[in-house]
Amino acid sequence: MKILLIFDSSNLENVGCKSTSLGIKILYQDYKLSSIFSEEIFELNRNLIKSSLILKIIIRFKFLKERFFCKYTSFLLSKNPIFIEKIKDNDIILINGEGTIHHDKFTGLFLLSIIKISKKFNKKVFLINSTIQDIGKESIKILSKLDEIVVRDFFSQKYLKLKGINATLGADAAWVFMNNKIKEIKSIPDKNKILITGGVSFVEQHIDYLFKNIKKDKKVYYLYVDSADKINIKSLKKRGFRLNIIYADKIFNKNIYDFFLMLSKFGFIFSGRHHIAIFAYYLRIPLIPLKSNTYKIEGTIHTLFALGYKKDIIGSCILLDKKKLSLAINLAQNNLVNFFK
Repeated sequence: MKILLIFDSSNLENVGCKSTSLGIKILYQDYKLSSIFSEEIFELNRNLIKSSLILKIIIRFKFLKERFFCKYTSFLLSKNPIFIEKIKDNDIILINGEGTIHHDKFTGLFLLSIIKISKKFNKKVFLINSTIQDIGKESIKILSKLDEIVVRDFFSQKYLKLKGINATLGADAAWVFMNNKIKEIKSIPDKNKILITGGVSFVEQHIDYLFKNIKKDKKVYYLYVDSADKINIKSLKKRGFRLNIIYADKIFNKNIYDFFLMLSKFGFIFSGRHHIAIFAYYLRIPLIPLKSNTYKIEGTIHTLFALGYKKDIIGSCILLDKKKLSLAINLAQNNLVNFFK
């Protein structure tokens, strides 16, 4: 059984994406996988748009994009012999959806176009590790053709059910990585140290909230995860925040354990990043979640409440039972591989 993994994520320099990649390697280590990573997907998508005037027009208008992007893109993909050979050469197409399929963003629609062309060649297609939100009728129609969908949060499962699609609830692959590779980390958190990570939807309201709620005597650090953080740091400094910048990938690339040890020493984390939230919950660091571009963080929090977390006075989640969480991750992990059996 040959499996093509299409790994969509923002980039592998992002520590969240990297931990997801490592989690997926753990999940499917017993299977023969070939892979197309996000850089190749982005390049393929960009080249198609660059070379097609029709596609350029389609993405400019919402009603055209919703109805015709996937149809026309799958047609263009069918003319790409290298890509089509990869599809034909595998029995199963396994797509890591991450937080891409929402609000009919063209990056998500491109993944759906891959699903569409894969089904045209009668391949089994599984979508895993996904948050799915607010997509059009054409997108729903494509998802309904999938052989299996495993979402990473309760709200995505509920949303798809309302659209007549059954999805299995699984663990985000970053949970799998943490549960398998990062054992108990012993450190003493400093309640005066606060970490901020902005996220993809870091806006002025977030800065206002931080300005009002972080006392001036606290030591404030900013975790630089990817290029989006340049603007976030600039905005915070304009408001008078004196920030100590920590570059996540430098620590993570040198020693993964040291990265999580560094996180565990903070008293609080403010974050709009989904995977940083997962790290905080797993390490029992109080988290103040900031609104993101989808309900991925809220969906994760809702799922954690169901697993035995409780809400404390600052609105973060405190783990009641580490063994219970580990068991839940293992059960959800099974949902990510059971469809191969």
